Amino acid sequence: MGALIVIALALTGIALALAEQRSDKILIQGNTVGNQTVQTDATRTAHAEYSYNDRGRGDHIIAIWKLDAAGVPTEYKGHGNDYMKAPIEERFEVKDGKARWKNRSEHGEHAVTGEAFYVPANAPPEFTGVLARALLKAPSHKLSLLPAGEASIEESGKLSVEDARRLLAASSPEMLPYWAIGLFVGLRPSEIRNLQWKDVDFEDALITVRSTKTGRKRFVKMQPNLTAWLTPHRRHDGWVVCPANFRKQNAADKAAAGLRHDWPVNCMRHTFGSYWLAQFNDINALAVQMGNSPEVIEKHYRKAVKPKEAHRYWSIMPSPSASAKVIAFRSK
Repeated sequence: MGALIVIALALTGIALALAEQRSDKILIQGNTVGNQTVQTDATRTAHAEYSYNDRGRGDHIIAIWKLDAAGVPTEYKGHGNDYMKAPIEERFEVKDGKARWKNRSEHGEHAVTGEAFYVPANAPPEFTGVLARALLKAPSHKLSLLPAGEASIEESGKLSVEDARRLLAASSPEMLPYWAIGLFVGLRPSEIRNLQWKDVDFEDALITVRSTKTGRKRFVKMQPNLTAWLTPHRRHDGWVVCPANFRKQNAADKAAAGLRHDWPVNCMRHTFGSYWLAQFNDINALAVQMGNSPEVIEKHYRKAVKPKEAHRYWSIMPSPSASAKVIAFRSK
C-alpha cells in the first residue's frame, strides 16, 4: 500500500513490559484511521485487535498468544482479513518438543530444542514489540525464527569516544556548537536549534532550555569540556546554530568524520546520557538535566559504558588548531 502507517503508542517503547490493557491509534499521514487494543489477562494470555481503514481497504486482525518466561510465543491464534480484505486464519503451538504452524500460505513443523520465535504471516503491530522484548532478554540478543531465519537486536544511537572526537575535529565552525552541545549536555536536536547565545551562561556554566517536549523551562549544567568548545564561538546575541544550509552542512560534517548520515535522531542525546551516567552515577540528576523521569533514564541510559571510557569521553577537549578555525562575528 502507498501510505505510510505510523502507530502512535499510548505507552511508548518496545522494551515496556506487557501492559494489562492499552489502546493505540493508527495514523496515516497524520490522520487517525484505526486502532489497536492489547489486553493481558491473569494467565499471561495476550488478546489484541487491530484494524484500520485506508480508503476502504485495511487489515482487521484479532489475535491471541501466550509467552514463556523468555517472552517467546508458545501459542498463537489469529483471524480476520488482510489489507486487501482477503480472509486469514493462523495457528501456532509448541507441544511435545515440536513447533507446529499453519496459515493460508504454508504449514509445517519443526523440532524445538531451544528458544525459537514464530513470526506470524499476518500479525498485529504489537507482535513486533513482542519480538523486540524477547530479543532483549535472549542471550547475545539473538533468536532463531520460525519458519526460518534469525533475528537480532542491538543498541543504536551511541557514539564511541573516537566517533565523538572525530566528529568535533571534522566539524565546520558554523556547526561545531551544535555537535558540542548535543554531545556534552544531551539536548534534543530541536532544543539546540532553538538556543540563542543569551541562553548560554558561561559564568555559571548553565544553559537555559526554553523549548522542550513538555513546554517547561529547565537549566542544564555545562561540563568544563563543553565550555572549552563553546568559548571560541561565543557571541552576545543571536542563534547559537545558524549555518546557511543546516541539512547540507550536517551531512557534510558527518561524512568528513566518517560517520553514517542516517544515524538516529537522538544519537547525541543517547551518547551523552550513557557517558554521563557512567561518569557521575546519579540517575536523579541526569533526569533533571535531560528533562525525563528517573524511570526513563534507568531504562534507556544505563548502558554498558566502562568508567575509563566515560573518563576519556569527558576529557575530549579542543586542540589549539580547532580554536584557530573559528571565524569571529560581531553583533550588530
